[in-house]
Amino acid sequence: MDGNDVTGDVDMDQVLAELPKRFRRAGGRDGQILTASSAAGITLAMADDTGDLMHALGPAGLPGGYPVRVDAEGGTVVLPKDLTLEEAIRINEEGQRYDGIEGIDEDGTVHYVGEKMAIMKEMIGYECETMKLEETEERYRELDRKFKAFAAQFR
Repeated sequence: MDGNDVTGDVDMDQVLAELPKRFRRAGGRDGQILTASSAAGITLAMADDTGDLMHALGPAGLPGGYPVRVDAEGGTVVLPKDLTLEEAIRINEEGQRYDGIEGIDEDGTVHYVGEKMAIMKEMIGYECETMKLEETEERYRELDRKFKAFAAQFR
């Protein structure tokens, strides 16, 4: 706040309790606009060499999102002084498991959490333990068909 790290002053339990209520990520077109706006902001900060503090997904290939200082060279991760990069990576990797991702290999292969995938199989008949990068379009089309068939049951 005003250039000062106030992370230690924040009641994290209260913040985390509010996330699913007040700060839920927008889905659909609104979520796409939010994502595009974020990308545009980072691109402009790079073009204008601003040094702005922003949030970015996957800087330097890291898992998850991080606070970054953005200039003409790109984004440099800037963490609170009491948080190591190793701990931030651990937090992001733990968080992705809640989203159903067990891990991502260097080549982009995604491994899904078995119990989360079991729910997908039960609900919509989709099963995928591992997805290679070159399979993404095919998997997208399959998921699209299955979600549409699932939604059609409720019309």
